[in-house]
Amino acid sequence: MSNYSPGVLEHARNTTNHLIPDLLAAPMRITAAEFGAKKATELMGGRTTPAIKFFRESSDTGDVEGSAACGDSEIHVRSNLSPEQCVEVAAHETAHAL
Repeated sequence: MSNYSPGVLEHARNTTNHLIPDLLAAPMRITAAEFGAKKATELMGGRTTPAIKFFRESSDTGDVEGSAACGDSEIHVRSNLSPEQCVEVAAHETAHAL
């Protein structure tokens, strides 16, 4: 059972439709998100860190800053977040994926 509203879950599913190429993601955001995901994996005792993909904000994604599901091999982080937010969101989504 999820604590998220159905609208939020639908927006989170839509992040896949708005992924951007890795070359268009800001290097500082990539580094920050990688740090957050690796640290969360380490703290949770995970074996592998999920891949990080960035998505662009749209009306289909609403206010969603990141998405992942249990067992996912990748997480999605919104591309217009600050590096600090990227660390937080990537760590949070990694916890879902692990």
